[in-house]
Amino acid sequence: FKPAIEFDLAGKTVGIVVGRELYRDKYEEIIKAHGGEMIMVDAFYHRRDPERYFARRLSGADYVVMVQNQNKHNTSYALAKIKDQFEGFAVAKNLSGIQVEQAIYRAYKGLPAFVTGQ
Repeated sequence: FKPAIEFDLAGKTVGIVVGRELYRDKYEEIIKAHGGEMIMVDAFYHRRDPERYFARRLSGADYVVMVQNQNKHNTSYALAKIKDQFEGFAVAKNLSGIQVEQAIYRAYKGLPAFVTGQ
């Protein structure tokens, strides 16, 4: 993987929240290319207390990226409620590597979670 954006995560951990943990290897490669580590969580969790579930599963993450088109509404809602526990949070519109890389960059820089017109 060759990064499209230059930034250094300096060993920080990025949580990726995506349905069925799709593209695990691809996203891990992106994060490692930027000097970080990855935690991946299945966005299709649908049991009770999703807020607590995601807070616990992502407790080791410095930044979190949610892939918008591969999650459930209760996942979005739960992450919106706990996003302040992370240094940064962003949304990737779809599964593409560039969308995820851009979202990681936004989370890392503290930029808006979602950019219209992505």
